[in-house]
Amino acid sequence: MIMKEEIAVFEHELKKLKAEYKVCLDAPLKRKIQKDAKWLHAVILQASGKKA
Repeated sequence: MIMKEEIAVFEHELKKLKAEYKVCLDAPLKRKIQKDAKWLHAVILQASGKKA
């Protein structure tokens, strides 16, 4: 089970990924960042008991 503190860390990392995505100019890297952000968002939703 994921603790509240871990969810907070995941949310912070998601914010960082979103910021990096906005400034990234490399298309393959941008797709990777987007994929990672979607996965992390899904983990956060699942851990917090919310539906996507």
